[in-house]
Amino acid sequence: MKCYVIHLAVVVAFSISCATATSQEIGMDKLYELKDAKTRSISPENFTGEKGKGGMATLEEGNAKRAARELGQGWKVNPYIYIEPGQTFTLAEMKGPGVINHMWMTPVGDYRLMIFRFYWDDEKEPSVEVPVGDFFAAGWGLGNEPRITSLAVCVNPRSGFNSYWQMPFRKKCRITMENLGDKRASLYYQIDYSLEPVAKNTPYFHAQFRRVNPLPYKDVYTIVDGIKGRGHYVGTYLAHGANSPGWWGEGEIKFYMDGDTDFPTICGTGEEDYFCGSYGYNERMENGRDAYESFTSPYTGFYHVKYEGSQRRFGQYRWHITDPIRFESDLRVTIQSLGWQSEGRYLPLQDDQASVAYWYQLEPHNPFPPLPAKEKLVIANEIPLEGFLKSNVFIDKTSVEIKGRAGVAEIRYTRDGSEPTTSSTLYNGPFDVTTSCVVKARGFANGKSVTPILEGSFVQKSARGAAKIGKTKPGLALEFFSLEDTLESTQGLAGRKPAEKSVASTIALPARDLPDRFGMIFTGYVTVAARGIYTFSTLSNDGSRLYIGDELVVDNDGPHGDREVSGQIALEPGAHPIRVEYFQAGNMSVLEASIEGGGMAKQAIPAQMLSH
Repeated sequence: MKCYVIHLAVVVAFSISCATATSQEIGMDKLYELKDAKTRSISPENFTGEKGKGGMATLEEGNAKRAARELGQGWKVNPYIYIEPGQTFTLAEMKGPGVINHMWMTPVGDYRLMIFRFYWDDEKEPSVEVPVGDFFAAGWGLGNEPRITSLAVCVNPRSGFNSYWQMPFRKKCRITMENLGDKRASLYYQIDYSLEPVAKNTPYFHAQFRRVNPLPYKDVYTIVDGIKGRGHYVGTYLAHGANSPGWWGEGEIKFYMDGDTDFPTICGTGEEDYFCGSYGYNERMENGRDAYESFTSPYTGFYHVKYEGSQRRFGQYRWHITDPIRFESDLRVTIQSLGWQSEGRYLPLQDDQASVAYWYQLEPHNPFPPLPAKEKLVIANEIPLEGFLKSNVFIDKTSVEIKGRAGVAEIRYTRDGSEPTTSSTLYNGPFDVTTSCVVKARGFANGKSVTPILEGSFVQKSARGAAKIGKTKPGLALEFFSLEDTLESTQGLAGRKPAEKSVASTIALPARDLPDRFGMIFTGYVTVAARGIYTFSTLSNDGSRLYIGDELVVDNDGPHGDREVSGQIALEPGAHPIRVEYFQAGNMSVLEASIEGGGMAKQAIPAQMLSH
């Protein structure tokens, strides 16, 4: 009974707090009342939200056309979209007056490089400009999503992002997503809104992202600045990356409003205090030691992604739903980055600070500062070094090149398989390898590692001799298997009788309707013109393997989404036996095979190189 009463009070409070945004109050205490509003929803199954226009995508138009091929129009033909690298996709464009009440989405890509933008009425500059993960208080990337159960934002397993911020608009609303990444992203989403009157003095929703890494010594981190006009501040999300050992949350948050200069009107007492925690978010464990304890509540929460050593990562949110911070003319919000040092003294920290400020204000609003550059958006030690494969082959010698993106001050490497440190060999440019070895490389900045270890074996081998074959025919022999069971590996195709046999001109999926579960084996020869090292790759969904003769060159096996894996082999000129195995365990299917080497740039294995 006690829990029930508390929950009801929270819902009622949220209903009251949203009354400033719209005259159509929503809450458990008002749910039974009829309202002068029309409910609409925009998704990939109804891009316009128009009445009676949902689920109209045809098999020719839909991204899930293969899954729906036997059912046709109206059967989940287009539940998601793709956003290509560099593309900005308009998720929704709706005419008002109206109010967005809820948004759900599941993005697949680099959350920091998928930029969410909202434009109200006739705006040219966005009122919301935030990386998608940070908008939903999940800024530490794909695979590091927290579980959040709050009034304004919920993050459900595995990446079910939900926003319940109410967002009114009078004339129109446009929502876009830009993919700044190098790979195609996919997105499932639904935007639920109502068409209803919106008063002229209604403030609009805003959200702004900022990031600094590292924060300069003794600098104060600015969460938001330059807000001009009348409104109220309603929330903060802070992704705090601690770049050094020790406690990191002593800094005070400060709200400078309505002409405040040197000193703020509202001054907090500590970072974890502002996010409604205490004593470093620690819980005493059975072994007597303290450990971070994550929590999520209607208004506040804390979670840890990585909490040992340096570069520890934490997320914190606070929603000012019952206590909005109201301002009449201007607002600036800052937070200090402080830890402890000897003799009980504060220690200014140089941490990774990324934040989202959420507020409502009367338009117009000041333009936002530019987003950080792409290389400063991404999480530092998730930017891998590049330059070589996990397994590399050479005949006489090979040149090793290592590439690091911005944020990597120096690269250190070893050739004996040991872990690189700041005292390891400094990389100054490509170097030659003449004997088999294991190379490990790592990027450093300010004496700290900022990348994962890039590791590769370099094996000296003789070139594989060409096969002696007679007359051949173009293409590869193809065995096709229709499967009733779900495979976990291409090895599950062994001993099965193919449903059909044919000849394939290239290594790719047949251009026809395919069952949900199937397998394929391509066999024949690939002919190369020159002696050299050749890199073969498969891009597949689900598993694939590529053999040259009896040697497994590419192991891309197992159930997985779109994934590319590469491998190398030394070949003499001539024809070499090739075998490609592939299985699909259900849903989306992808298969491509490419070659690089012998003077050829990376490309799909040409049909003229294949025979059987």
